Amino acid sequence: MIALHLSNRHIRIVDGTVSGQRVTVQAMYDEEDTRGCILNGIVMDVDAFSDLMRTIWEKYNLPRKDVHLVINSSQFTTKILELPKQSEKLLMQFISREFSDVERIEDPVYSYYLLDDKTETRGSAAPMQPKARKEKSEKTKKSFGLKLGGKKAKTEPVPPTQQPPQQQMPWEQPQAAQPAASVKAESVKKSEKVQRVFAQVVSRQYVQNYIELFQNLGITIESVEGARVAMLRLLEIAPLGNGMNSIIQMVDDITMLDVLVSDGRVEYCSRKRLFADRTTPSFAVEVARSLENILQFAQAHHLSESGINQVYISGLESEELSVY
Repeated sequence: MIALHLSNRHIRIVDGTVSGQRVTVQAMYDEEDTRGCILNGIVMDVDAFSDLMRTIWEKYNLPRKDVHLVINSSQFTTKILELPKQSEKLLMQFISREFSDVERIEDPVYSYYLLDDKTETRGSAAPMQPKARKEKSEKTKKSFGLKLGGKKAKTEPVPPTQQPPQQQMPWEQPQAAQPAASVKAESVKKSEKVQRVFAQVVSRQYVQNYIELFQNLGITIESVEGARVAMLRLLEIAPLGNGMNSIIQMVDDITMLDVLVSDGRVEYCSRKRLFADRTTPSFAVEVARSLENILQFAQAHHLSESGINQVYISGLESEELSVY
């Protein structure tokens, strides 16, 4: 399989295999977008981006099927929710209601990722089989079939006057202004058993544009995810923060992902834009300031009395790390 990660300037590719929670990496590639084709996960120049992808695929002779796309973009809005344990159909209705305040997304699609369920295999990318788009009315138009957590899932838009069963799509991501912190739905009764989910919403057209763009290059996209969900998947198969109180920070060019793990539970997950220039002391200070904010969040929410045991940081240059 191929995992393709898109950010503001870097195109990162991992070629490998997945079996359960075992990942075998055969090759890794890192290319830079010097023409400004993509910004915040949005393709700014379709022709230039297509030429770049075509060149990369030919340069490394990459397979054109079983490609899983990860996008680091604020186009994905996310929340950590505590919802009653129930059928998938009812769960998607709850999730859609929790995002009813997000008005900027037209024709939304929703998905969720179970944070505390250890019965499902969630360490591998969730496959999706895009289907040919047919010219039908909005009421009958089909969207993409996919699998999330090993179960078949679907996606449907939410009509403005009702909340039908939603189909799931694995992508992320986040609202830059509001980190995904644990929120309990108002409709959850104290006596009900709850489950914690990392829920997300994104525009259907946003994902469809990527699928069609790669289809025109003869490349089949099997799944689409936001960077935050991909990071949570990594934490499932990596020993970072297992049963401990830890903070994980991943710097990706001019953006950063932060995750707070308290007693082995993900309590906070945010994506933020970094404004200082790279390789300057100000950049490292900005990253460190984000760490301070997370510590204040943990203290304010009384997440752990034993404090933070570990801090993991990746993506900094050596001179930045010395300041950090």
